[in-house]
Amino acid sequence: MKRLLKLFGLLGAAALMTCLLFGVAVLADDATVVDSGTCGDDNATWSLDSDGGLTISGSGMMQDDMDSIPWYRYRTSIKSVIIKDGITNICASAFEGCSNLISIEVPDSVTSIGYMAFYECSNLKSIVLPQSLTYIGQRAFAGCSSLISIVIPENVTYIGEIAFSDCSSLTSVNIPKGVTSIGIYTFSGCSNLTSIDIGDNVTSIGEAAFQQCSSLTKVDIGDSVTNIGEHAFVNCSSLTNVYIGNSVTYVEDSAFYGCSSLTSINIPNSVTYIGVCAFDECSSLTNITIPSSVTYIGDCAVGVYYNYNSGVWTPIDDFVVYGKRGSAAETYANDYGIPFVSVDGENGFVKSGSKWIYSIDGKQSTYTGLIKGTISDVSSSAKWYYVENGVYTKSTGLAKKAYGSDTKWYFVKNGAYKKASGIAQKINSTDKKWYYVSDGTYKKATGLAKKADGSSSTWYFVKAGVYIKATGIAKKADGSSSTWYYVKSGVYKKGVTTIAKKADGSSSKKYYVLNSVFKSKTGNVTINGKKYTLVKGVVQ
Repeated sequence: MKRLLKLFGLLGAAALMTCLLFGVAVLADDATVVDSGTCGDDNATWSLDSDGGLTISGSGMMQDDMDSIPWYRYRTSIKSVIIKDGITNICASAFEGCSNLISIEVPDSVTSIGYMAFYECSNLKSIVLPQSLTYIGQRAFAGCSSLISIVIPENVTYIGEIAFSDCSSLTSVNIPKGVTSIGIYTFSGCSNLTSIDIGDNVTSIGEAAFQQCSSLTKVDIGDSVTNIGEHAFVNCSSLTNVYIGNSVTYVEDSAFYGCSSLTSINIPNSVTYIGVCAFDECSSLTNITIPSSVTYIGDCAVGVYYNYNSGVWTPIDDFVVYGKRGSAAETYANDYGIPFVSVDGENGFVKSGSKWIYSIDGKQSTYTGLIKGTISDVSSSAKWYYVENGVYTKSTGLAKKAYGSDTKWYFVKNGAYKKASGIAQKINSTDKKWYYVSDGTYKKATGLAKKADGSSSTWYFVKAGVYIKATGIAKKADGSSSTWYYVKSGVYKKGVTTIAKKADGSSSKKYYVLNSVFKSKTGNVTINGKKYTLVKGVVQ
């Protein structure tokens, strides 16, 4: 009997391959079941049709035994997968090697994706992961070389090692807030990855996590990260700028090795350890400032190259190390014959004559924008100040933060961030538009607002966060009043009685305005010799 069942199985596989190769049963309606069975709990079943469609139905968990995936022998013939609602996981190696898989439906009941679940599904271009998902196992999507984009749901708390390695078509990826570490080789070989949003709660970036991400241009490593692992960004050859957050203590061996386009790097005062070859082969880097907090700098960490003719490590021409006298930076520079420039002071605002300068290890920075710090003779509860080329300036208007990944616009008054509401212009910009801010941050609101700096009592009309010269009725942008007011050419006008539309153009109806305020009147009115019939203030 066992031999007979095995024979039927082989005949079924042969029949499926024949159908797929010669175009038999192309239409789903004509597809026939080739094989089926159970795949885990008693209520979990599977069915494969002659079109290469695999359906997994029932409830509970799929079997988590990579050695007994029942459809494994058909893996190269599977083109589509539908997982029905009720199945709670995608087991280890579930679709490993399904090289012709092009589409899959994953229900909201699935909470975990197991080890190597989609390993080398080389034709899979996209997948929509459900919000119920919390776990992505090791190597889950490794080798999915056609996968272009993926959105990792916010409920995910674990992404396994090597999970997206060699997804060479992947262009962007997000790290949810629940994820606290990026494991070894997680995104290595993602050669088309141009941007990465590292979650706010990530504390460590593992070994070779982004190795060979050769299209990555910029990385912001947030203040939650404490450790950058060995080879983390090796050969990210397009990387030009790296911002390292203020909690990082370790930059491990070869962390940025071969980042040949890197032109600037900040080493915050939290760093104590810079590993061997950490910035080796960063051929576009011309200098580095190493704070006195760093007590260990490994061999050939930065500023040198291996001279094969002489067989010794040689300083890069014109490379300079900045640091404090008696520091590890000075010792390292002297050991390798690199020019060393002594600096005094630490990062922060220092007074120079009548000016406040934002200094990085004793040197005036070139930052323009908002910087957090302390200026003793300026009162600001938020402690964010506006600088131009490193000099505190008492400007008023909108500005971005001087560094980091935050692209929001903030309101500044007399050089200090202020949680004001109203309209303001960008500081020192050719853009002369007026933008709306709420509690100090730009918002795409619509309605009436005054100037944020308090210089005028006039109410102005903004649409989607920008002042425009519209005419009609509008509410206040901050939502503080339900009254509709009349504006003409973008400015509130007192004492006007008229018929007007909404200023934002959201309605074609006409409304009754008395003394510049909309009135919900029913009856007849005469304005400028013309009669109007109203129902609750709306012209009929």
